[in-house]
Amino acid sequence: MLRQKYTLVIICGALVVTISMGVRQAFGIFLQPISDDLGTGREVYSLAIALQNIILGLPLMAIIADRFGSRWIVLAGGVLYAVSLLLVPVIEGAAGLYLSLGLMTGLALSSTT
Repeated sequence: MLRQKYTLVIICGALVVTISMGVRQAFGIFLQPISDDLGTGREVYSLAIALQNIILGLPLMAIIADRFGSRWIVLAGGVLYAVSLLLVPVIEGAAGLYLSLGLMTGLALSSTT
């Protein structure tokens, strides 16, 4: 029974990382279409992704996970990740892009890795 539990934990952990980081690696493909849709230059989208990378490296979520438990942080990160990706089609302007793809996605990804 114990071995099956560890196997399930490993499989679930691999799925979380695959889903969260797999989608993140595809963001470069959307640079031109999103920039065209917003009517901005490529630098706006690139800055949003740069903000995401900076926030991804912050130890904030690790500190919170130590206090409240990693189960809740991963769950909250998954929900935040879904919300941030759902906001992308409806945003207008650079501020929305910085908030959704930059701040929210960065925090969500740092909680799932």
